Amino acid sequence: MAAAKLVLVAPSPQPLAAQPEMMRDAEKNEQYASFVYEACRDALRHLVGTRVAVAYQNETKSFWGQMLYYVLTTGSGQQTLGEEYCDTTQVSLYFIFIFYAYF
Repeated sequence: MAAAKLVLVAPSPQPLAAQPEMMRDAEKNEQYASFVYEACRDALRHLVGTRVAVAYQNETKSFWGQMLYYVLTTGSGQQTLGEEYCDTTQVSLYFIFIFYAYF
């Protein structure tokens, strides 16, 4: 009869970040994402006028501000500014499952 052994291999040997580091990282990312949002808001206000910019303020913040920030950093394979500040790195959550069959 064959027996199978399951081995989990972690994607990175680095230790996981502590909770205070993750909070500082998130706060810095939120701060820099708000800078991008403000720049997008000002650009939209100059392009279409204040009335339309105020009407689409929520969409501008959630879509253009945060998404543009994360696409320019994480999407391009770079660290976010919060990660650089806290010296943290994103790692993949996927684990490699290796099955060994013993016959």
